[in-house]
Amino acid sequence: MKKLLSLMMSSAMLMGTLPLVPLQTNAAGSQYEFEEGTISNSGENEAEIISVKGASAGQAVDLKDGGNTVTVKVNAAESGMHRITLRYCQPYDEDGKYQNVIVNGKNAGEIFCEYTGDEQFSTVSISAVLNQGENDIAVEASWGWTMIDSLLIEKGDFSAYTGGGKLSNPKASAQAQSLYNFLCDTYGNHVISGQQESTWMGSEDYEFDIIKNASGKYPALRGLDYMGDDFAGCNRRAKKWYDKGGIVTICWHCGSNFSGSHTEAMNSDLNWSAALTEGTAEYNALIAGMDKGAKALQELQKQGVPVVWRPFHEFDGKWFWWGKGGAENFKKLWRIMYDRYTNYWGLDNLIWSLGYCGDVNGGWYAQRNTFTTASNSVNTLFFHMLKTTSTPFSSLT
Repeated sequence: MKKLLSLMMSSAMLMGTLPLVPLQTNAAGSQYEFEEGTISNSGENEAEIISVKGASAGQAVDLKDGGNTVTVKVNAAESGMHRITLRYCQPYDEDGKYQNVIVNGKNAGEIFCEYTGDEQFSTVSISAVLNQGENDIAVEASWGWTMIDSLLIEKGDFSAYTGGGKLSNPKASAQAQSLYNFLCDTYGNHVISGQQESTWMGSEDYEFDIIKNASGKYPALRGLDYMGDDFAGCNRRAKKWYDKGGIVTICWHCGSNFSGSHTEAMNSDLNWSAALTEGTAEYNALIAGMDKGAKALQELQKQGVPVVWRPFHEFDGKWFWWGKGGAENFKKLWRIMYDRYTNYWGLDNLIWSLGYCGDVNGGWYAQRNTFTTASNSVNTLFFHMLKTTSTPFSSLT
């Protein structure tokens, strides 16, 4: 997996504008389930709707033989180029399977469905022109034998999908995986600029207005912080930013009881042995504190908002309590949160960002295949510079 380790700079710094690679992340009404579509059969083995563990709505369409198709009707807010991201499970052939994508009766191209294994899902994207209003999108079995789960449409003139990486959570939402695909596609080609907000400066858009006035553009990525238990405020601003087409990343300054803010993050610590031992009072208190953040993130998941989640940032600097216990305790802490949020709370909208304080120091890496980036004292996840207005990125001028 590509590690995004060389993109460290202050979040107040804007990069020069590069060719636009838009990302419209307002996914409300943009995700469609293939089991709700229309199946057409021409093969000996007929396509059918089956129940599959891990499918976004519990079911998928097993295409089976070549020539079988499943068609869904989608609604585009405006005409033009769109990225169509398809989620699938392909447990049949380790060499992969090819399928055709048909848009409004015309072949939009071929997709390759790599081997996923049983009850494991992946995504693949293709670009095609959609009409304003209703469109028919069909997956036609070429090599067949693939379970087609759902699709997500996003407005924009995208470059061809290059594969990207896989998120560690096999149940990752279509929105989260699509955003991750975009980040991987962008890496090495473009830069996305971002800004960490400072809501105490008189306006919650204080820095963003300065950037807009100086450059004529807003940054694409907004960094938020759950510090001070500002869950409702952060979520409101995150949803607002997302609805504009922006990318949301959230960190959390808090004490070891998951309350307070920067001061408590600096000055508190844990009884590490007790806190990381399941069944102790300290462990139960740790979990109860973590769960406050999970409940907030769950609200964003219900709204369809993917989040680059950056917990325990600058851990290897050891100035915050989560780094004071050293690398081994940090890795245990990270795994506890990852398991709790992913498997207990079912948070499938997260891209986990491992935020080093500078250079990547060995021994601290905790969770295989989670999204990894270096960071400094402010959010430093930077990719291509996108131009934000009051409308989604897909319709920027």
